[in-house]
Amino acid sequence: MKNVTKISMTLAFTMMLAVASFGKTSTLTDEQQLLLSVNMEQSAENFEAFHSTLDVFQLAILENRELTPSQKTEALKASLTLEQKALWEANHVLERAMREDFKNSLSDEQKVDMKSTIEGSLNHEQLALIEADRILHDLMREDLQ
Repeated sequence: MKNVTKISMTLAFTMMLAVASFGKTSTLTDEQQLLLSVNMEQSAENFEAFHSTLDVFQLAILENRELTPSQKTEALKASLTLEQKALWEANHVLERAMREDFKNSLSDEQKVDMKSTIEGSLNHEQLALIEADRILHDLMREDLQ
Protein backbone atom coordinates (compact mmCIF):
# COMPACT_ATOMS: atom_id res chain seq x y z
CA MET A 1 0.00 0.00 0.00
CA LYS A 2 2.94 2.27 0.57
CA ASN A 3 3.65 2.44 -3.18
CA VAL A 4 0.03 2.99 -4.14
CA THR A 5 -0.38 5.61 -1.44
CA LYS A 6 2.91 7.25 -2.43
CA ILE A 7 1.86 7.47 -6.09
CA SER A 8 -1.61 8.74 -5.23
CA MET A 9 -0.32 11.29 -2.76
CA THR A 10 2.44 12.40 -5.17
CA LEU A 11 -0.12 12.94 -7.91
CA ALA A 12 -2.45 14.74 -5.56
CA PHE A 13 0.36 16.91 -4.23
CA THR A 14 1.61 17.74 -7.72
CA MET A 15 -1.87 18.66 -8.87
CA MET A 16 -2.47 20.76 -5.75
CA LEU A 17 0.80 22.63 -6.32
CA ALA A 18 -0.09 23.25 -9.95
CA VAL A 19 -3.59 24.42 -9.04
CA ALA A 20 -2.26 26.50 -6.16
CA SER A 21 0.29 28.14 -8.44
CA PHE A 22 -2.51 28.84 -10.91
CA GLY A 23 -4.50 30.44 -8.10
CA LYS A 24 -1.59 32.73 -7.20
CA THR A 25 -0.93 33.87 -10.76
CA SER A 26 -4.44 33.95 -12.14
CA THR A 27 -7.47 36.11 -11.86
CA LEU A 28 -9.38 33.73 -9.59
CA THR A 29 -11.91 35.54 -7.50
CA ASP A 30 -11.83 35.21 -3.72
CA GLU A 31 -14.91 32.99 -3.99
CA GLN A 32 -13.20 30.72 -6.54
CA GLN A 33 -10.06 30.48 -4.39
CA LEU A 34 -12.17 29.52 -1.38
CA LEU A 35 -14.09 26.93 -3.43
CA LEU A 36 -10.82 25.45 -4.67
CA SER A 37 -9.39 25.28 -1.16
CA VAL A 38 -12.52 23.63 0.25
CA ASN A 39 -12.57 21.12 -2.63
CA MET A 40 -8.94 20.10 -2.06
CA GLU A 41 -9.52 19.66 1.68
CA GLN A 42 -12.66 17.59 1.07
CA SER A 43 -10.86 15.41 -1.49
CA ALA A 44 -8.08 14.65 0.99
CA GLU A 45 -10.63 13.81 3.70
CA ASN A 46 -12.54 11.51 1.32
CA PHE A 47 -9.35 9.69 0.34
CA GLU A 48 -8.40 9.17 3.98
CA ALA A 49 -11.92 8.07 4.92
CA PHE A 50 -11.96 5.38 2.22
CA HIS A 51 -8.37 4.32 2.87
CA SER A 52 -9.10 3.91 6.58
CA THR A 53 -11.81 1.34 5.79
CA LEU A 54 -9.41 -1.04 4.04
CA ASP A 55 -8.55 -4.11 6.04
CA VAL A 56 -5.19 -5.89 6.21
CA PHE A 57 -6.08 -8.22 3.33
CA GLN A 58 -7.16 -5.35 1.07
CA LEU A 59 -3.98 -3.44 1.86
CA ALA A 60 -1.99 -6.59 1.06
CA ILE A 61 -3.66 -6.73 -2.36
CA LEU A 62 -2.50 -3.21 -3.09
CA GLU A 63 1.04 -3.94 -1.89
CA ASN A 64 1.39 -7.20 -3.84
CA ARG A 65 4.13 -6.61 -6.42
CA GLU A 66 3.30 -9.85 -8.23
CA LEU A 67 -0.07 -8.49 -9.40
CA THR A 68 -0.48 -6.12 -12.31
CA PRO A 69 -2.41 -2.90 -11.66
CA SER A 70 -5.50 -4.35 -13.35
CA GLN A 71 -5.25 -7.53 -11.27
CA LYS A 72 -4.96 -5.43 -8.13
CA THR A 73 -8.02 -3.45 -9.16
CA GLU A 74 -10.04 -6.60 -9.84
CA ALA A 75 -8.97 -8.21 -6.57
CA LEU A 76 -9.68 -5.07 -4.57
CA LYS A 77 -13.10 -4.57 -6.17
CA ALA A 78 -13.99 -8.17 -5.43
CA SER A 79 -13.02 -7.69 -1.78
CA LEU A 80 -14.96 -4.47 -1.11
CA THR A 81 -17.82 -4.66 1.33
CA LEU A 82 -21.16 -3.08 0.52
CA GLU A 83 -20.29 -0.22 2.85
CA GLN A 84 -16.94 0.37 1.12
CA LYS A 85 -18.61 0.32 -2.30
CA ALA A 86 -21.17 2.83 -1.08
CA LEU A 87 -18.45 5.07 0.38
CA TRP A 88 -16.42 4.84 -2.84
CA GLU A 89 -19.43 5.80 -4.95
CA ALA A 90 -20.51 8.58 -2.59
CA ASN A 91 -16.98 10.01 -2.69
CA HIS A 92 -16.98 9.87 -6.49
CA VAL A 93 -20.35 11.59 -6.74
CA LEU A 94 -19.16 14.32 -4.38
CA GLU A 95 -15.84 14.71 -6.24
CA ARG A 96 -17.62 15.05 -9.58
CA ALA A 97 -20.04 17.62 -8.15
CA MET A 98 -17.23 19.66 -6.57
CA ARG A 99 -15.20 19.55 -9.78
CA GLU A 100 -18.22 20.65 -11.84
CA ASP A 101 -19.02 23.47 -9.42
CA PHE A 102 -15.48 24.78 -9.70
CA LYS A 103 -15.35 24.37 -13.49
CA ASN A 104 -18.69 26.14 -13.84
CA SER A 105 -17.34 29.07 -11.83
CA LEU A 106 -14.46 29.60 -14.31
CA SER A 107 -14.60 31.79 -17.38
CA ASP A 108 -13.40 30.34 -20.70
CA GLU A 109 -10.18 32.33 -20.38
CA GLN A 110 -9.55 31.01 -16.87
CA LYS A 111 -10.10 27.42 -18.08
CA VAL A 112 -7.49 27.82 -20.83
CA ASP A 113 -5.04 29.46 -18.41
CA MET A 114 -5.52 26.74 -15.81
CA LYS A 115 -5.05 23.89 -18.28
CA SER A 116 -1.81 25.35 -19.63
CA THR A 117 -0.51 26.09 -16.12
CA ILE A 118 -1.18 22.56 -14.90
CA GLU A 119 0.18 20.86 -17.99
CA GLY A 120 3.24 23.12 -17.96
CA SER A 121 4.06 22.17 -14.37
CA LEU A 122 3.94 18.40 -14.96
CA ASN A 123 6.45 16.22 -16.76
CA HIS A 124 5.51 13.53 -19.28
CA GLU A 125 5.62 10.74 -16.67
CA GLN A 126 3.34 12.63 -14.29
CA LEU A 127 0.84 13.33 -17.08
CA ALA A 128 0.87 9.62 -18.00
CA LEU A 129 0.29 8.64 -14.35
CA ILE A 130 -2.62 11.06 -14.08
CA GLU A 131 -4.21 9.63 -17.22
CA ALA A 132 -3.70 6.07 -15.93
CA ASP A 133 -5.23 7.07 -12.60
CA ARG A 134 -8.26 8.54 -14.39
CA ILE A 135 -8.71 5.35 -16.39
CA LEU A 136 -8.49 3.23 -13.23
CA HIS A 137 -11.06 5.40 -11.44
CA ASP A 138 -13.39 5.23 -14.44
CA LEU A 139 -13.09 1.45 -14.56
CA MET A 140 -13.73 1.11 -10.85
CA ARG A 141 -16.73 3.42 -11.06
CA GLU A 142 -18.20 1.43 -13.96
CA ASP A 143 -17.68 -1.88 -12.19
CA LEU A 144 -19.19 -0.63 -8.94
CA GLN A 145 -22.40 0.39 -10.70
